[in-house]
Amino acid sequence: MCGKDAVSAIALIEGVELTVCESCSKFGKIVRTIQPPKPQKRSIYQTIPQKKENEEEMEFVVDDYATRIRQKRESMNLTQQEFAKKLNERESVVHHLENSTSHPSLELARRLEHILKIKLVEVAKEAAVVKSKSSSGVFTLGDFIRIKK
Repeated sequence: MCGKDAVSAIALIEGVELTVCESCSKFGKIVRTIQPPKPQKRSIYQTIPQKKENEEEMEFVVDDYATRIRQKRESMNLTQQEFAKKLNERESVVHHLENSTSHPSLELARRLEHILKIKLVEVAKEAAVVKSKSSSGVFTLGDFIRIKK
């Protein structure tokens, strides 16, 4: 009811069973309590992924997607029409992709990767830029230069 993430009970409030926190459970009759899940023991061989707070991952389609698509399609001995049927797209879409007049979406690039067994989507990690201000609190040219590095 209050929006807290700490769910501790299922209570009957005005004829409706709701999952509520401990403080909201006083507004109705507690049907049953919910035990928090026990933490699972990890093996020494399992790795816990660590994500840095200042990193951001971005996915993008490679620049030479057109040549990669055309070369792989031709190596599979498929015409644009046959490949379009296999891809479940119009022939004009394949034509525009191979001529670089159209840029594929990430979804389409992933389908192309799956069918052609090539790499078209890459992940780039960006570190967040920490903005610093001079001691006077005014943004100076020196602050601007440090951000651009």
